[in-house]
Amino acid sequence: MLSVDSSKVKRFKAFLDDLNYDLVMQSVRGNANYFSNPLEKIGPTFLDGLDCLNMRLRLAIALFHCGEPVLLDSANEHLGYDAVDLLVSLGLLVKNGNYIHTDNYLLVSFLGSYFVVNTPFYNHNCKKKDADVYMGPDTYQLAKNIPIIPRGRVLDLCSGSGVQAILSARTASKVVGVEINPAAAHIARFNAILNDAENVVDIQEASLYSELSDRKFDLIISNPPFLPVPDGLDFSIVGDGGEDGLKIVREIVRGFDDHLVEGGQAVVIGEALSRQCGSPLVDMLRLELGANYDVTILMDASVSAGCYVERCINASRDMGKVRESDIPVLKEGYRSYLNELNITKIVSFTLKVVRRSSASGAVRIIDLTHNWQLSSIPRLKKGICPKIVPFGTVFDLQVGNQSYLKLSDFTSEIIKSCNSNRSIEEVYERMVLCSNVKSELQGLSKAEVIEKIFQTVAILERRGLLDEVPC
Repeated sequence: MLSVDSSKVKRFKAFLDDLNYDLVMQSVRGNANYFSNPLEKIGPTFLDGLDCLNMRLRLAIALFHCGEPVLLDSANEHLGYDAVDLLVSLGLLVKNGNYIHTDNYLLVSFLGSYFVVNTPFYNHNCKKKDADVYMGPDTYQLAKNIPIIPRGRVLDLCSGSGVQAILSARTASKVVGVEINPAAAHIARFNAILNDAENVVDIQEASLYSELSDRKFDLIISNPPFLPVPDGLDFSIVGDGGEDGLKIVREIVRGFDDHLVEGGQAVVIGEALSRQCGSPLVDMLRLELGANYDVTILMDASVSAGCYVERCINASRDMGKVRESDIPVLKEGYRSYLNELNITKIVSFTLKVVRRSSASGAVRIIDLTHNWQLSSIPRLKKGICPKIVPFGTVFDLQVGNQSYLKLSDFTSEIIKSCNSNRSIEEVYERMVLCSNVKSELQGLSKAEVIEKIFQTVAILERRGLLDEVPC
């Protein structure tokens, strides 16, 4: 377990600052990963590209970003005996024979802040597949939507590693982070000290509002568990949001009357079930929130129900929560449940709520998701004559005077398919036979490949290159 000895944790921060760790990671990871995905999958050649860095930085990145073991003698020589002893005493590193490695922790740096989290299950150095603290792209999605204007009191529910609470502390007078998992709450306290926020951030081990009495806040934020898990289906998964995926979101919303001040805001992100016409999330909000709230829901991404089932159950298998022999029954049970509810897709949402003394009580929906179907025909817009030109290992798409760089083989083949009258299903049949995209599709199920096609044509549609032609 991590030590929360304040003086030692602050020495660790000074060690990272002296390395210019965050500044270097911004360049090493590139903008696409640094600002959108805290823990991307790391390829076997990642460290080979860091030869330009000194050994001190390379070892730090190997340990804390990749989770790789390094030779103890090398760590002592380049990081320093005092630094190694400090990191071992904090519980971050453990010695193992001639090597030293993290105790199933990684370090995420973001805009000058540092966050210790558990090594994710897809990292080949992961020792415990079912992590207590995980960070994903949704973590950054909420961080980007936290109002940056000064706030007095902030409440972060389902705080996890404490990221949102700590980032909120930059403009708040007091932040309370509530986390039900004792291990996660402990790591959040460590991270608060690591970011000099311990005097502003109070991490409480509790369930939502249970220990807050009548305290009120100017801002409530949350990234809660939201995965729908049908009753009666023996399916253990991280992020269990109850049968409709809204169990925790519903409890959070119900607490606004008691804990959100007049004029206060709430920001909640997650994923929700969606029908062809209507959404259980929208129905719930209209039922639970009265006329004194201005409500906006932004839906900006979606995935088909079939692909969602594949992803959830495959992730649970990879985490050791599901046996291979149980997967067919689980998938069939999950699909049947979603079919009974007429669920066609799962959408990513950002919910913003403002409490007013007098408001319309309206629920405004901004839907940026796509509506492509298997029978839809993606067709290049009239007058669009794209040129696909090899550009190193990728392709340069040229349309008139505009250039779209870094198209993969997959995207370039999609564009070629749009010169015909193929439906999405027919595009799929063509794609799986293309030898130049086999590596990109390796390991993906049919549902996942089709979803990849949906997402690609939706992006091309937004760029103004395609029209959707219903069959």
